[in-house]
Amino acid sequence: MMRKILLFILAFICPLYVLAIEAGFKDYLKIEFPENASAISWSIFGFMSLAFYANFRITVLNPEERYEKAKIARAKYLRSYAVKVNEGLTSKDIPEFKFNVMIKRQSFFKRLYPKKNDTEGKARLDFFPKIFECIWTSEEDQHVDILLGVNQGNSGIALKEKRAKIVSLTGMLYEDAKNEMKLNKEQFDEVIIKDQIKQTSLAVLISTPIKVKVSTFFGDRSKVIAILNAECDDDGLGNLMSDKLTFSTAELETIKTVKIQLLKMMDEFTKTCSDLYF
Repeated sequence: MMRKILLFILAFICPLYVLAIEAGFKDYLKIEFPENASAISWSIFGFMSLAFYANFRITVLNPEERYEKAKIARAKYLRSYAVKVNEGLTSKDIPEFKFNVMIKRQSFFKRLYPKKNDTEGKARLDFFPKIFECIWTSEEDQHVDILLGVNQGNSGIALKEKRAKIVSLTGMLYEDAKNEMKLNKEQFDEVIIKDQIKQTSLAVLISTPIKVKVSTFFGDRSKVIAILNAECDDDGLGNLMSDKLTFSTAELETIKTVKIQLLKMMDEFTKTCSDLYF
């Protein structure tokens, strides 16, 4: 909004600048058209103002309006797609997931990463860190309040390794989260002990990079433009995905099948997101 206001003001500063340059032309007008010099001068200013506003409308406002409409339509389409995905999962006796998409952006200064050798898990102050920003959720009232650096959490691991990453958060200890996900204590409480009052917590988290092909001087290459996260609060699935529990051979086969189905689901979802190009 602020950018629009500045550009709008700029659209009228330019004609004023032109009018200032044209000030010397006024003397000529006063000599040649003594009675209409002022009217001609203001007519020039009015014409320039209309020209700059028309340019502002065509090059700034119209594209932004089209982009916002496309963004709303894209969000609605992906939410309907998420419903179909969950219907497919429940038909295979797999719990439903909530989804969100995060992109990278630059920040000024944040307390994100845990301090080294700090048992309390306090966060250090970082200047100009890159962070994840949530731009879409599968439910309109869904809030992703946690603030993560691009090297933190399951999303950070998926971004670094450029592949899907499944993690079970059921029973996870802070030391594990600190070492594996680089979370500070406050972030750990937000992720692992989320909605504690409702007696629910995040059990399984799947993060997958959304990739697009971009053309470069050296040819086409794959570029990660966002991270798709899938969250589930079913403790049964959390225990099933845990790498800290022992399972029978039959259970291991079930786990393998479920993981394949979940990874296939995430792969198809990311391709849909990639086609819409976040």
